[in-house]
Amino acid sequence: MKRGLLSFVLFILLLTVLLCGCEDTVDNDDLDDNDLDNEDFEISELVVSSSEVEAGNAVVIWVKVGNNDDKQGTFEIDLLIDGIVEDSEAIILDPDESEIVPFTVVKNQIKTYTVSVGDFSTTFKVVESQEEDIPELNDAPENYKLSVPVVCTTVVIPKYYEDEDHWEDSFDGGLCYLASFAMVVLYDDSSLDFSDIITYSGLGTTINVGPEGLGVGYGLDGIINAADNLGYELALGILDGGIVGSNFENEDIEVTTFANQSEAFNNLANTISSGIPVMVHLNTYYIRDDLASVTFKWAMNDKAHSSHFMVVTGYDITSNCIYLNDMSGYTIEEGVDMPVSIGSFLQAWENAAYTTWGANNGPYWTIHIKDGGIRKSTAEIKSWNKEISENTPSQIRDYALDSPSLGNPTYLAELIKARMEFAVFLEKTQDTEAALVYEEISELYRTMPRTTDIILTLDEIADLEEEVQELY
Repeated sequence: MKRGLLSFVLFILLLTVLLCGCEDTVDNDDLDDNDLDNEDFEISELVVSSSEVEAGNAVVIWVKVGNNDDKQGTFEIDLLIDGIVEDSEAIILDPDESEIVPFTVVKNQIKTYTVSVGDFSTTFKVVESQEEDIPELNDAPENYKLSVPVVCTTVVIPKYYEDEDHWEDSFDGGLCYLASFAMVVLYDDSSLDFSDIITYSGLGTTINVGPEGLGVGYGLDGIINAADNLGYELALGILDGGIVGSNFENEDIEVTTFANQSEAFNNLANTISSGIPVMVHLNTYYIRDDLASVTFKWAMNDKAHSSHFMVVTGYDITSNCIYLNDMSGYTIEEGVDMPVSIGSFLQAWENAAYTTWGANNGPYWTIHIKDGGIRKSTAEIKSWNKEISENTPSQIRDYALDSPSLGNPTYLAELIKARMEFAVFLEKTQDTEAALVYEEISELYRTMPRTTDIILTLDEIADLEEEVQELY
């Protein structure tokens, strides 16, 4: 009896050990499948939203991490400030997946801080805070916000990195002027989309040959075309003596002049609070740091005096905030209601006439729409596009004969997007065969950077542009 009891106890002990061993084995297998050595992960970017920030304000630190292994893994990012761990975050990445991780840091001590993650390092400087002089509102409420749809024009283009000898997908975008105008229109008429605005502007079918290569036709005149063809009147605002832009020097456009910044800001607030979004022209140098705190894409942009059109969707005096819609995010969601301080916005708005690249409209340049004339029908707008693009094939062929190059990547991105959106319009209006040709044209432009014979590709595009005019 005792011997039997002893055998039973030993059996139970042995079974317990075996079960525990099995559980340990399962846990270890799970860890092996999910935990990779740090060398399997690559940090490719470490960017601060601002090289200089006022004490007590946040600076956003962006870290891009990729998994180079062939299995899923977990990686812990340690963010060091002056050699001390400030924050950590664990991320799980699938094979060949990458993720952009933001860290928000607030410092009060006036000094320069060193930021490091892995082998990457950078710095930011904390300076004394300064009060912003915000104009007083006369009749407008202290805050007001509109829900304005965003148009995103970013496209993927292959880019060659010579120093690393490899190709990589690059995100580029343009048409900020027409995309911003489109947001204003789509807020007024939700039955439209960006393909309609492209079609009514004429940018989806025309070509411009400039010093930087091929680009879409019309440029800012596309806004005037779209407004006329859609049946809208334009209302424009500008500082007295400012640059309206030759495109808009038209007696049919209502122009309001402002004596000073306060008048301009009050006009903007009153227009917004009356339920009308406003398109503005800005010098991005003054708002880049604010926008870089919101998206990695803006953090990767150089701080330069560049021209950019955006849409003001709201303001909040108590929170010292202007809300802007932007077309240049990786996704639509990134460009919705981007907050910038009122002081930064006013500087960008005031200095928009003094940019080193792009338009020079300003100071305090604005456009909004008013109801006006009759909208062209689908048949009329197709006929108009065919008429204005009669010379497009010959323009492309002439360019092909003149030692062509890829030119400005932004202009190339605009061509890709405009052709694709016109294809969308044709598909919506049952011109499927023509839509497929314009999709093919768009794809030829998109893959052109990897083309071994640009002249041959341009001739192919010209042939397709000629062929498609008979299809719709």
